[in-house]
Amino acid sequence: MLLVVLHIQYSDIRRPITSGKWDLPIERYRKNGWNSSTGQEYCGDPSCRLFRFVISDRPNIEVVPVYKVLPKSITLHGATLVIVFLANSAAGATEEDESLLSGSFAVGSDLTFRGISQTMSNYAIESSLELSLPSGLYAYAWGSNVDFVPSSAGDDGASHEIDLAAGYYADLTENLAVDIALIRYMFPGTVSDVDYDFNEIMATLSYAETISATVAHSDNVDGTGSASMFYRLGGSFGLRENTALEIGIGHYDLLNAYGEAYSYAEIGIKQSFEFADVAISYTDTSDSAEQIYYEQATGQRLIVSVQFNW
Repeated sequence: MLLVVLHIQYSDIRRPITSGKWDLPIERYRKNGWNSSTGQEYCGDPSCRLFRFVISDRPNIEVVPVYKVLPKSITLHGATLVIVFLANSAAGATEEDESLLSGSFAVGSDLTFRGISQTMSNYAIESSLELSLPSGLYAYAWGSNVDFVPSSAGDDGASHEIDLAAGYYADLTENLAVDIALIRYMFPGTVSDVDYDFNEIMATLSYAETISATVAHSDNVDGTGSASMFYRLGGSFGLRENTALEIGIGHYDLLNAYGEAYSYAEIGIKQSFEFADVAISYTDTSDSAEQIYYEQATGQRLIVSVQFNW
């Protein structure tokens, strides 16, 4: 089974919209250049320019290059297992089990993850495939085009992202549900000595399919070998039939990896049709995001997207 990736969404838990949950791409747009207050260049070598950032009020900060933690063989082995699992399960599904397998195909004016553009404010084409079992276990594959650095800053070789995940969803009470997932983020095609791949574990508690609280942890965010924590509170409220108002606020703690943390907020309207969803959303990040990511990837942005579901 071959995946062609296309999907756009601004929320923070990567799951196809067909399952009633949300999607979660990852951002990594490292700053490179000169400290505005000291004139000190943190990185001049193209091989490390993606792993440096500027903090103007801390000119003596030590910045360490990203290093590879997991060998490629482990990454490829994990990817193969999930893809084979999805393919075999789909092939064995009967007509009565068609609802277990779902997918999406979408295009949008931008792609954001936790408030940060994944495409340098350009279009995104994405796709997803998910298998959900009656037991609450699920697995999915997701992919998209990405662009993490402006053309003036060189090329890291990353033009696509592929995410594989396995998780468990359960109803705790009539209105309370929990969702726990292990996600593998992969970026094939990066140049030598650049490895963004990493794992993240995520847990979401939701109430009445309206309010949700999410926490996520990685011990190797962006392949840096450092830990990160992410927190988000969101809501989806029906305005009328097939129309929903979606809002969210989040905080991304990257102090161990980059010496900074930032927050963001988002709001949007989604109109659902029989086979597609049309959404328009607005997102903004705190000023501290510019200390970690390129300016083109931070700040205010308006996104329009269309997603086809099956």
